[in-house]
Formats: sequence, C-alpha cells, structure tokens
Amino acid sequence: MTTRMPTARCFIKMCALNRRTFATLDLCSTTIASGKWTDEIAEALKDRNVWVFEDKDEAGVKRAIEAAKRLHPVATSIKIISPTRIDW
Repeated sequence: MTTRMPTARCFIKMCALNRRTFATLDLCSTTIASGKWTDEIAEALKDRNVWVFEDKDEAGVKRAIEAAKRLHPVATSIKIISPTRIDW
C-alpha cells in the first residue's frame, strides 16, 4: 500500500463496501479486519488523507471513532463517512 501510492488518499472500510470498487477506481483502500489498531497500522497511514467509512450500527460508529483517534497523530486529515449520508 505505502510504496505504490505513498501520498494517495486512503479509504478505510469499517463496513462491507465492495473492495473491488476501490480497486477498479485505482484507489488505495484497506480494512482492519481484526478491528485491533496497532502502532504499525497507524504508521503505515502516516501523512495520508484518510476517509473512514463507518458501518450503520453502533459498533461500526465506535470502530470508526477509534480509527480516527488512532490516526489523528499521524494522518494529514481524517474524515468519517457515514453510510446514512450516502445512497448505496
């Protein structure tokens, strides 16, 4: 992820978005499948503009907020995108 597009905006999917959609558009995207943020994961997103797509339930909202908190010290910018604001 970091070597191919070192300054690209990165999309983090907390919800079940289709990863192929991002790949087709040549967008950098990832998911934290375990839901456990480590310093190594945060560091991989250093100096990036990050969009976190939250899930529609309470747990998804909490995970998105946790992602933003973990990335705040290293990311250039962070946006949390709520699926309630997007017409899937």
